[in-house]
Amino acid sequence: MRTPDLTLKDDDIKTPGLCPKTSPLLVGVTPVDESPTDLHHLSQTSSSSFRPGGHYKPPDCVSRTKTAVIVAYRNRQRHLVILLNHLIPFLVRQQAEFAIFVVEPVPNVTFNRALLMNIGFLEALKTNNFTCFIFHDVDLLPVTDHNLYRCGSTPRHMAVSNSKYDNGGGFHAYAGGVMALSKDIYLDINGHSNLYFGWGGEDDDLLCRLAYKGYRISRYSRKIGRYKAVYHTEDRGNSISNTRYQLLFTAEERMQLEGLRSLSYRNVKQETRQFYTWIYVDINEKYYSKHIAFFT
Repeated sequence: MRTPDLTLKDDDIKTPGLCPKTSPLLVGVTPVDESPTDLHHLSQTSSSSFRPGGHYKPPDCVSRTKTAVIVAYRNRQRHLVILLNHLIPFLVRQQAEFAIFVVEPVPNVTFNRALLMNIGFLEALKTNNFTCFIFHDVDLLPVTDHNLYRCGSTPRHMAVSNSKYDNGGGFHAYAGGVMALSKDIYLDINGHSNLYFGWGGEDDDLLCRLAYKGYRISRYSRKIGRYKAVYHTEDRGNSISNTRYQLLFTAEERMQLEGLRSLSYRNVKQETRQFYTWIYVDINEKYYSKHIAFFT
């Protein structure tokens, strides 16, 4: 009797196909749970699927997107835990390949959300060739998983409406909260401005950069682009920027000069944690104050 050949041949090894355009795992509107105080539930249900630093790939297909979620962060541990508990299962259901990067400044530095986003962009690219970047506020949670965290040929403002500023029609001249930008678009506009220390102005500056380059911002419907805003008190070290209006007048002039190309920071510490990468940075405000003085 002839012994069967059980050796695997190349033709027998099936490469996973591309994930479907619409994931079969989507469930629509998902209740927002603000009660988690740690990542224990995620550790129990999802940890085996993640590589160090929280890098996730769908197990059964090749994702249509390679996405980095960048979160600028300081003193908001409760919000971060809630966000991770909500957003990670959300992205898994979308069959996204993704990793989350949390960028935190040292305590004595005035908070600068846009600058931290630039740092997150560059540091993320050191770990993987991400093609899509989601710049995400720590206190905003997507309500439905039909809000696809993907990038296209145009920038997409994801947070069309939220529970804190429920203005009925949504935000149509705004680029804050949650934005999706491809790697190529972000490089083309030289990233965010680095000069908005304190609260306000950086989102309008980003809007200007996109407009000057001829990009039209796309948006989902208000029903799809709906977010829950988790309550928080005023942030210490994030007072209102007193130069934001003067800087906006020079947004076009500054665009090619300052941003990713002029970024300066010191990476103090970086940790690949179970569900995200934590990046702790020092920023020399004196370096940037010279730029602010020049443009104002």
